Amino acid sequence: GRPVAVRTPLSSAHLQLADKIHIDDYRGMLIADRLGIGPKVHGKFVDSEGTVSLVMDIVPGDFVGEGQRVTLQTIRDLREMRRRLQDAGLDIKGSFQALVTSMGRALLIDQDESISTAGLGYTSDEEYARTLEDVFLALNPADRSKALDEISQAGDTRLINALTHAQAVQSPPETGGSSTPGGSSTSGSS
Repeated sequence: GRPVAVRTPLSSAHLQLADKIHIDDYRGMLIADRLGIGPKVHGKFVDSEGTVSLVMDIVPGDFVGEGQRVTLQTIRDLREMRRRLQDAGLDIKGSFQALVTSMGRALLIDQDESISTAGLGYTSDEEYARTLEDVFLALNPADRSKALDEISQAGDTRLINALTHAQAVQSPPETGGSSTPGGSSTSGSS
């Protein structure tokens, strides 16, 4: 067989809470798998002590901002995740965690409390926008421009405003004179 990831429940003094989180996590993992936005889930595994673990494909990647390469496709994947969840009558609540592969592809992970049937909420919008901003700011200028064009064509003015603001905050306009390669200013003083 191939290598897989095995997720075991959190150890907790409150076993019922740990079991509920683990069940919610499994439910979220299955939803993400079925929607094509998360790793493939292979099922549950019960060890000799009766501990139930969840078995899924390994996602060879890291969190946004952890040094992996983000691309225009990363933005597309994150937007597609949100669209597929909304089309299924679901949304993201609480944390929005995606791993990005070395090829710039994003997959939703850690869905224990992430997927909700409660509809859109302020928290989910904020987490989602923050994740998209992090990816957007890591893009090269050409891909930033393409991302803004695609999002604009989709009519998401709220996201366009957030990304444009994030870009302006990251690189404020230059003021004063220009610098020469040696570091001296050419502002006109003699």
